[in-house]
Amino acid sequence: MIFGWLDERSESPTRHRNGGARHGPPHQVDLAERTCTGPRTPALQEAPGRGGHHAAWILLGALPVLALQASCHAALPPPEPIAVLTYRRPLSARPGAVDATLAFLTEDTIAFRFCTPFDWRTHARTCWLDVAALSGGDLQITAETETPEKPTWTKGVYAMANGAILLTSSTIQYLYSPDLKTRREIPMSFMAPPTPSNVVGRGEADLPNDRWSWTLYRLSPNLVPIRNGRGALYGVTDDYVMFFVDGTVRVETIGGRLLGLHRAEPGSGSYYIPEIIGPGRLYLGGKRPAIADFDGRELLRLRVPGGYGSDNRWSAGGGRMLFDHFIQTPTTLGELIDQYLGLPVPRGANGETIWVVDTSSAGACFEWDSPGQLLGQVGQRHADLSPSGRLLAAVTPTQLAVYRLPETCKSK
Repeated sequence: MIFGWLDERSESPTRHRNGGARHGPPHQVDLAERTCTGPRTPALQEAPGRGGHHAAWILLGALPVLALQASCHAALPPPEPIAVLTYRRPLSARPGAVDATLAFLTEDTIAFRFCTPFDWRTHARTCWLDVAALSGGDLQITAETETPEKPTWTKGVYAMANGAILLTSSTIQYLYSPDLKTRREIPMSFMAPPTPSNVVGRGEADLPNDRWSWTLYRLSPNLVPIRNGRGALYGVTDDYVMFFVDGTVRVETIGGRLLGLHRAEPGSGSYYIPEIIGPGRLYLGGKRPAIADFDGRELLRLRVPGGYGSDNRWSAGGGRMLFDHFIQTPTTLGELIDQYLGLPVPRGANGETIWVVDTSSAGACFEWDSPGQLLGQVGQRHADLSPSGRLLAAVTPTQLAVYRLPETCKSK
């Protein structure tokens, strides 16, 4: 049998086809990071004096086993949704190219933006912003408008105070009324709040002199500056502003009263910008993800998904937190080509994972792992929590889906 001498479980010296023996542990492909179990890839080892040609023949011989392992990288099905809405217009056939994002406006209304694929013949595409209402087990479109393509890249859709909808990009913002009948253009980019708010912040940097400053604005009825300060802006809500200045992270009320501060080292490789999740509480990411108070004291350690993603969401009050992270799951064949043939293999996120965690108990409320398949473009937010934290909505390549979360989240 061609794999007999590659058996990683053998306790005796491995026997080569030419009759020679080789002692010592075989060089194994590390599968410790797999998200499922299944047939293991045989450990490969290079015969003395054979070089890459021998490894190539071994790789070809291993293909049947690699085919058996393909199921290990398949996307895990999410829980059964309570309501779905299929897009009325075709999006990209490639999931990683789907341009769609969303936000809960209220407990039973969702705004979502999606775009048709870019047409290279006309050098154009069309995008829409829709509002859907959840009633019973149905999702119904209540408002729809075509959005301008002036922004070169849309960062996200955000719920603002009084049901308004903020569509953000790297250069310009649009503020829509709840019924989408009116739109106001805001000719600047700024930090949008993670929960419905009427306050936004804009940070500015004088990089040659390493000087940072920020300004807070009230959005309605007009964009009015309400406060400015020194330092790097970290977060803003209707009630709080957080910024880094003189080696400390300060949390203050919008009016300027100090609520908490702690020392930080943004230049360190393990530093993670904290996030305000609710009254008196911060989320600290990095290697030790935890809930902390405004003075940086750890209150609860959290179990969070791997990968990366900077647009975390939480319910009103911060009782539940949503992570939409992008992950890189190399195919077994790609691992072997990279390791044994020395050929370049494309890198980058090719999967996605969505978790909801209870910030009071660290319990898991929702886990949807999709290794090897993206829900949409890398960097966009594809899921959001309702204000109560009892519902989760997600955009997929074909539909908008809503899921009901448990009353109590189990600890792991």
